[in-house]
Amino acid sequence: MGAPTEIQRVIEYIDAHLDEQISISLLGEIAGYSPWHLCHVFKACMGMPLMEYVRKQRLSQAVDELPQGRRLFDIALDYGFETQAGFYKAFQRRFGCSPTEYRIHELRGINSQISPALLEVAKGGNMQDRLVIRVLQEADAGDLWENIYSQNTPNEVKDRIALYLQAYATEKSVPLVAEVEGHVIGVTYMAFDEHPLSAHICTLYDVVVNPAFHRMGIARRLIEECKTRAVEKGKRMICTSCRGGTAAETVYGKLGFTVYGRLPNGVIEPWGEHDAYDDVFFYMQLSESK
Repeated sequence: MGAPTEIQRVIEYIDAHLDEQISISLLGEIAGYSPWHLCHVFKACMGMPLMEYVRKQRLSQAVDELPQGRRLFDIALDYGFETQAGFYKAFQRRFGCSPTEYRIHELRGINSQISPALLEVAKGGNMQDRLVIRVLQEADAGDLWENIYSQNTPNEVKDRIALYLQAYATEKSVPLVAEVEGHVIGVTYMAFDEHPLSAHICTLYDVVVNPAFHRMGIARRLIEECKTRAVEKGKRMICTSCRGGTAAETVYGKLGFTVYGRLPNGVIEPWGEHDAYDDVFFYMQLSESK
């Protein structure tokens, strides 16, 4: 069930007035509750205190303005922060980086730029001799944010790593990264199916390689390591999927996967123009384990 109508009215008002002063007494009038009752009901429905929600939404909207070049002080004031230092502290706590770091990161992405240090690594030659495939570590969070999961925040990347490592610790998955000269430039995640009828199958997610290292055999090395580890676990098949009409569809075919199904418009992006893609399903048969 969704939030009660009264709480939904409060949420809609907050989201439409993030750059204005918002008081609990005003929100109580909108809901028809006393301030105390509103705070109690809101936390029960939303899982967080009312003013924490306000701050969370303000920070989320402030993020969208960072690449636009406005002064951080002005952004901070617009979204209810009395000082730039207070804005920095709240931003760091929520996203895991400073507003300045986030702005630089976003501008690099908007301009499709790759850091000079990474470009130098890509030009080094003998890629396969320098490439290391290993298990993901907590310390990889910074590289993954910069080089792989650039659309996420640092804290979102850390949360993803925590989930991956928790599953790995219980032998339910294997999270792997590709590293070159200390830089993580590729990642994949393979989960082991647990249902008795599909215990022979593992599923591959997130085969991602930084654009500077495309067509260098990175994805193939990641897949080969997945195959080795899957066979060691007694698995007989690896399954995966991707968006149709993208480079990934071609790459999976070249890596030895076979298409077994296609769901028309199975993926619809919730952002931008809401682009729709077919969801293409692949499998790879593995050698029998001994």
